Amino acid sequence: MYGHGPPRAHAGFVPGQPPYVPGAHLAPQPCAHGPHYGASSGTYRTGQAMQPCAGAFVPGQPVVHSRSSGSQLPSSQFAPGGQPQGGLPDYSGVPPSEEENESAIRALLSNSIPPGTPRHGVARAGLVSGMPEPLRRALALVHAGRGVDVARLRAEHVPPAPIGIRVEADGKRVKLDPGELRDFREAPAAVEVWALPDQIDTIMFRYPSGAHLTGFDGNPVGRWGGMRQAPFMLQQFEFITKLSGWATGMDSKAALASVRFHTSRGRVSPDYGRQQPPPNGQPFEFRAPSGTVMAAFSRLEGSVACPRLEEAIFIAHPSSQDLVSTGEDQLRQLLNLPADWNIAAFCQGKRLEGAQGGRASSGSVKMQNMPEMVHAMQGLFDGTFRKIHTRDRRGAPIADLFRVLSVYRVLNDQVWREYKGHREKIRLLRWNCAGLEQQIPGGPDTHAYLQRHGRERDPRNQLPELDAQVGECWLFHGTSFEAAKGIAENDFSLDLSGSNAGTLYGKGIYLAENVTKSDEYGEGPRGRAGEEERPGNDVRPPPGPIPELRRHSAMIVCRSLLGKVRYSDERSPNPDALQQSCRGQAPAFDSVLGDRRKVNGTFREFVLYNDDQVYPEFVVVYERLFFHERFQAIFDAMVDRCRRRQFHGPTSEEEAVLKSLWDRYAMPNNGKIDKWQLLDLLKAINQPPQDEAGDLDETFKEINTSGSGRIQWDEFRAEMVDRVQNCCR
Repeated sequence: MYGHGPPRAHAGFVPGQPPYVPGAHLAPQPCAHGPHYGASSGTYRTGQAMQPCAGAFVPGQPVVHSRSSGSQLPSSQFAPGGQPQGGLPDYSGVPPSEEENESAIRALLSNSIPPGTPRHGVARAGLVSGMPEPLRRALALVHAGRGVDVARLRAEHVPPAPIGIRVEADGKRVKLDPGELRDFREAPAAVEVWALPDQIDTIMFRYPSGAHLTGFDGNPVGRWGGMRQAPFMLQQFEFITKLSGWATGMDSKAALASVRFHTSRGRVSPDYGRQQPPPNGQPFEFRAPSGTVMAAFSRLEGSVACPRLEEAIFIAHPSSQDLVSTGEDQLRQLLNLPADWNIAAFCQGKRLEGAQGGRASSGSVKMQNMPEMVHAMQGLFDGTFRKIHTRDRRGAPIADLFRVLSVYRVLNDQVWREYKGHREKIRLLRWNCAGLEQQIPGGPDTHAYLQRHGRERDPRNQLPELDAQVGECWLFHGTSFEAAKGIAENDFSLDLSGSNAGTLYGKGIYLAENVTKSDEYGEGPRGRAGEEERPGNDVRPPPGPIPELRRHSAMIVCRSLLGKVRYSDERSPNPDALQQSCRGQAPAFDSVLGDRRKVNGTFREFVLYNDDQVYPEFVVVYERLFFHERFQAIFDAMVDRCRRRQFHGPTSEEEAVLKSLWDRYAMPNNGKIDKWQLLDLLKAINQPPQDEAGDLDETFKEINTSGSGRIQWDEFRAEMVDRVQNCCR
């Protein structure tokens, strides 16, 4: 609880005795090596020398008495070293064995693998199969490297296939004859575009040999005044597998309004030409048939500017690439995987069969441990921290720091494809939608943090890129360890919505822009469905037993498609109306922002009513740290140095730790603390005043030398140093 409250009878803490419980009164107990600070003979007064009680702090078994946070942390809940009993989950999992992968390939390709074929031959058969699952299993065998001659496979090239296919605008496919095929022997290395603001002027494919092709004869570069755009460069062994865009119509006079290029590695070029669909426009795409890449294209000639695309030429996958690299590119293409997914890690994932766990189709999932993401995720946690209580905490205190321990990236191809498909639907529906900064006051806090501290400012902040055109942003979802694993494998379930966070805005997926809000629904006590917070940030814990508190928890950091946002600052919104506005084939909105920050001074919540609008990108395991505990440990260390006559104030490291946690602890009072927060800190070092009703006010005034009614950091630091020195006199 923050703010002033009615005084309570003092109940000091003695190791081995029951902990402080609000409303209870414990008789003072003697200390084995001196008076207990709560006893009448040992009550601390400013300027009075005191002998600290031995055993007041046991490393790894902290006990925090929290008047300001609403409860204490019972030491029985923690194992030595601060680890939760049972340990932390390792979501990496055990990959399928080589025997399992080999057996799966044999079963899937039983007609093409003779009995007795060695594992190397089985892996090769999977690599050239052109089928996603045998290909994935074969790549898993290759990356494991046991029983497979990887060097030999990498020395082999894709078998030459003298085929070429012309795909016409209506989807018709025509095989090229040998004479035509001679003209298309290589795939482009780069694409250059000349464009007007609303039309495409020239598309030029550049080939490794130095040749180039503009698409149809007699079209000089910039014929209609188009300006050269930034070229789209392809990487080594990267090829164009799809070309898409918008035409102004379907007749022979239709103009080419925009175009984009998709590659074998999942990359997508910027939109060239118009940045939104033209009025009455028609979308088009030319997709490479399996095993081919785009080599050329043709545009219908006409007297008007920018005639539409007529057909595209696809050739067999270039034979200069080895079997393994080709297999990785082909798997990425077949399953429509993101460009930055680690294919080797994905292939080590487990198979999830369809019609189970809520899945409509089969897929694979791997939770990839990514220690290199800890720094970026810690920054996102720190940058969105707001220390505000709501009733959903059920009386549990708010930690002063959430320390990120591990980050797992979720590689789930089925859930990703569903998400990506819905992203394209929103792109078509909301092509002229305002950005998140215009729709949401100040923009989401996650978005605002990354604007200030993104990869341009700190190269270590390597969160994947987002698509601003569809209102894509990072949001938090707090949950248990077990539920995090279930969501990573089976996606979010609208059938379970409201079971934890409530249904104030209807039955949907509730996400938060502040890590503190989502922490309410992690491991530990959770709020009841539909429970509403009181106005302001001074929400007192409910009556009854103090809840069990967990040291560690899990958080899902989600890609979220907000699209067109419906803003709600109603105190009692109509959940049915909100849901209906975001559902249907062409809904008026895509998501709801419930602004409880404006209504009650707490948090804003984002609600999405389609599970395909959320992708659980990262599962983060984190630790809850409290200022009381760190202060207790550092104070104990300083007293120890003082006894050895080596105390010259807190070390730079100690001061940095205390100051960073102080900033969080004092956040509700703008960097200062009130008397109840001071009481918590005095109890943490076993130096509380004897009588909260009188002595606490006197102690507070003596420390608050500025007379401001709130203790500042400098005042607290000076008092801390004075108490350390008094302990040694």
